Amino acid sequence: MEKIVFENKKLVPEKLLQNGFRTERNGFAKETDLLDKQFLLRMFVDETGCITTELIDTAGGEEYVLHLVEDCCGAFVAQVRQTYRETLQEVCDRCYETEHFKQRQTGALTDYIIAAYGAQPEYLWEKTPDCFIFRRSDNKKWFAAVLTVKRDRLGLAGNAMEEIVDFRVDPAELAALIDNERYFAGYHMNKKHWATVILNGSVPQDELFGRIDASYRIAKG
Repeated sequence: MEKIVFENKKLVPEKLLQNGFRTERNGFAKETDLLDKQFLLRMFVDETGCITTELIDTAGGEEYVLHLVEDCCGAFVAQVRQTYRETLQEVCDRCYETEHFKQRQTGALTDYIIAAYGAQPEYLWEKTPDCFIFRRSDNKKWFAAVLTVKRDRLGLAGNAMEEIVDFRVDPAELAALIDNERYFAGYHMNKKHWATVILNGSVPQDELFGRIDASYRIAKG
């Protein structure tokens, strides 16, 4: 149920604090009473926005799980399930915003570029409205392009769509970098100067951000 409610949603941490959550190690926590204090709902949101819950039956102090079992029916279970979902939806509506990207890493990368360089995404192609580029403000050169392509365009099996980022790489480093598993030759770019990464976490976030930093510097030349 959490996956359904929070699908394509991005956490706004300060809004959690504004809505009764407190900071805890690696995240945020809150407890709230449900159904006239028959249940205590404990919620924990980690730094990535993933939410986990524990519903406690206050009469016996035991965890209640029937609301999560699809095959369980009956008026009371339905009431608990509805109240539980409404509470999650309230947290979602108040503390999250719509994430327009398929992959969480795509949103994180976009946020990083905006914060680090003040560059804004530029949507240049009417036929592909989910694709955009970033360019330096001084010389207008691109240093990153976020695109959506089929896997087979990268030489991978299948035709599922993937979100990717193209970025500049020092030509002296490029040949050793391309492994066709994590790093690919630049898609629709000069393959002597650009590389591509699928934004699915195969390249760790810090490593990816470092590549973007290098691309930004290279684009100055």
